[in-house]
Amino acid sequence: ELAIRLAYFLWSSPPDDELYRFAKNGALSEPRELRGQVNRMLNDPKAESFYEGFVSQWAELDRFHAITVDEHVYYRFNKGIRHSAYQEVLEFFKVLVNENLPVDNLADSKFVVVNSLLANHYDLKGNFSNEFQKVSLDWNSPRGGLLAQTAFLTLGSNGERTSPVIRGALVLEKMLNDKPPPPPPNVPEHRVSSKTPLTNRQMVQLHQDQIVCASCHNKIDPIGFGLENFDTIGRWRDTEIVGNKAVRIEQGGHLVSGIRYRDLDELKSLLRSQKHKLAKELVESLLTYGLGRSIEFSDADAVSSIVNRCRNDDFAMRSMIQRVAASPLFISK
Repeated sequence: ELAIRLAYFLWSSPPDDELYRFAKNGALSEPRELRGQVNRMLNDPKAESFYEGFVSQWAELDRFHAITVDEHVYYRFNKGIRHSAYQEVLEFFKVLVNENLPVDNLADSKFVVVNSLLANHYDLKGNFSNEFQKVSLDWNSPRGGLLAQTAFLTLGSNGERTSPVIRGALVLEKMLNDKPPPPPPNVPEHRVSSKTPLTNRQMVQLHQDQIVCASCHNKIDPIGFGLENFDTIGRWRDTEIVGNKAVRIEQGGHLVSGIRYRDLDELKSLLRSQKHKLAKELVESLLTYGLGRSIEFSDADAVSSIVNRCRNDDFAMRSMIQRVAASPLFISK
């Protein structure tokens, strides 16, 4: 049963002969042997199904495909960019696993994994090909991590304009293991009554004035404001068009905890300082994917135990997958 569960977790297919052999002679009950098999399976080409299945599910990439972006307005966002942006998330995650890098690289990293289309989209200099490759970033680059990837940023939009609300909610859920509750019923639509054109930030702040919305939006929106320098398709911008004018985008925000951040770099630093929350989010998501069921309140102690063990490896991704596969939750249920 464990061999089958492992195979469908990491390969989405039945066990091969070697995995069955280890299962039959009892070797999978030995932590060292189990870890070796997980490593072998992650190194196998069949592990592509894990990245396609788990990462696309965790990052909600199905919604990314469903968002309609007006290619006449955002002419850079063609089918090639859409396909490459989707693949970028998978390739980036793959590097984290293959190199056993800490999970906080999802909040910020000193590298990107791009092909020539995305390199041009991100204004990166150098020689690139159609193949994805790991590229080091200049110290002043706004790129790095999932937060600065086109797929994530477009998810945080409605296809026409950016949405600090959606982006903030995504960061809360994916980076801080704090999924916001759904909006209460009969919440009024986001309407703006103003005699003068407003920036995106000002429109969202007006929405916060509604008492029924304020409790959640005061927590969500300030995080989303930190990503406003990225437009709907993930391109960097210093200004936005308000009416007929280009208005400089206000950076920074004031989190509900009282902590202030001045710009994107400080927001990323704040998120990296909370990497244990990101680790908990990923452990729960890996277990959900591997077990085929949601994580319940009764699993809390087991999840905490895995997260605490991962702390010893600085929450490194491959080690995290190994610890999930070796956990009592995965082995016994």
